[in-house]
Amino acid sequence: MKVPDQLTTEVYGSLVLSESTIIERVADGKLVLTGEENYLPRAEVTVAGCNYHAGQLSPSLEGALKLPVGAAAANLPDLFAEVKSALTGLAGVARDEATLLAAAVLSTWVADALPIPLHLAVVGNGRLSRLKSVLASLVRFPLVLTDVRATELGTLPAGIEPSLLVSDPSPHTLRQLALTREPGSFQLKSGNLLPVPHCPCFIFATAPVAGVALTVHVTQANTCPLPKFQLEQLETSLRAQLLGYRLARWSAVSRAQFDSPALTSEVRAAAQCLGRALEGEPDAQQSVILSLRGEQERRRTGLEQSDAGLVLEALWTAGHDEQSDRSVKAIAQIANALVAGEGRRFNARAIGSILREQLGFCTQRYSDGYRVLLSRTAGERLHRMAVEFGLTAPLFPREGCDLCTETTIDTAFNGPSTCNVHEVHDVHSAPSSELVDAVESRLPAEEDRL
Repeated sequence: MKVPDQLTTEVYGSLVLSESTIIERVADGKLVLTGEENYLPRAEVTVAGCNYHAGQLSPSLEGALKLPVGAAAANLPDLFAEVKSALTGLAGVARDEATLLAAAVLSTWVADALPIPLHLAVVGNGRLSRLKSVLASLVRFPLVLTDVRATELGTLPAGIEPSLLVSDPSPHTLRQLALTREPGSFQLKSGNLLPVPHCPCFIFATAPVAGVALTVHVTQANTCPLPKFQLEQLETSLRAQLLGYRLARWSAVSRAQFDSPALTSEVRAAAQCLGRALEGEPDAQQSVILSLRGEQERRRTGLEQSDAGLVLEALWTAGHDEQSDRSVKAIAQIANALVAGEGRRFNARAIGSILREQLGFCTQRYSDGYRVLLSRTAGERLHRMAVEFGLTAPLFPREGCDLCTETTIDTAFNGPSTCNVHEVHDVHSAPSSELVDAVESRLPAEEDRL
């Protein structure tokens, strides 16, 4: 009687068989398996009667992914400190910024164990190429790109969910990046539906990026190029430990419930990713939360004083008025009422540009001009952003808005709560013709304005 051949499966990146069993591809076409002593690289491993071997990758892709030669046991507090040291020493960033970036690096190695992948904007006035090179040497499966197409990411071999490093992305690129955070996203290519992989992302820019949960403001950084041999030394010394961290900690991270309700919703989502990547290390988690609070306050202050904050308030007002057509012209009218007496005015074109490029809302052209498309998802985002921007000017929710019921705008670190904001604001039924007058009548005194 003929004995059937054993089932053989190719592994291109990572294969999670269970919480306690993960197969990882490393350099030279080898595999490592959780639970094995010293994580010995092998050409083939066998689990539950099934053989696994490394699938064929193109040399260019394999080189870009920076696969470690193997995995090494790592003590998490020591590894966290080493990654921070690399960021402060080689990239020259400040300590608090290095704390957040180091936690972000760790999160890329367990991104598939987190609720959503982390998207992070690295903002600085100077050149950030050296910092980007250091991060590319540390994150899992790095891909340094100038443009992003979700359809191309969908063609990557199974088990490869890369960490994307993108500089100064266009609005189209930002929309493509957003797909890598959405569960169950697909893109059509050549008649086939391709799943979009979940990808952590580092966006390098000179100003905060709309739709990105966390911004790290880099106040200092070395700008001269880093010699190639130093990057290679960094990769040799840390990538094997980072893979060991993944193999040892993936299960704990997938079960982690770390949360920080005191942060606003957008930053809170990022805190969940960073904190869970440090599961079991409360001191490290606390250092991340302290650094996040500083970034949150810095971002909130900047947004409150920006044109984007003003336009968001105008959109909030229009979005809660039944009789408003939510046209860009109407939003411009409200924005101009908010700055009446300040000697500046906005036209519809400027408002539309801010809505799309800085706030990330979609507009569509109709016969009478452009309007904002406020779907349920966009409405949820509007409420979350109002919390993040720390709006303190009067808001005009209307009765029956369950999103308002769930969210209270709070400029302290109390986070979103579930009291009903309609108990505070009672102008929900103001007709459209009276709405701008209502805004003007409730403006703060001239000396109290931002």
